[in-house]
Amino acid sequence: MPEVSCSRSGRRKPALEQAPLPGEWGAAVLAETCADCWREWSEEQTRLINHLRLQPFRPADKKVIYRHLHDFLKLRGVAAPE
Repeated sequence: MPEVSCSRSGRRKPALEQAPLPGEWGAAVLAETCADCWREWSEEQTRLINHLRLQPFRPADKKVIYRHLHDFLKLRGVAAPE
């Protein structure tokens, strides 16, 4: 199984098998995030959506989710939404 140097954990760990998101975000996550941290993000994202009552189909809410995704995974390959 391929490994990736994970930005969040700071270690080489098993990589995701494919990009979990489309476009540049998917490429950044695939290149910088291990499978374990992606699973942790998936759980955190559910809590975030429920706690803040976000609706991911709304552009403003999607921006909030992506900002948290960027910070949670410590992504460097893509800019955080403003």
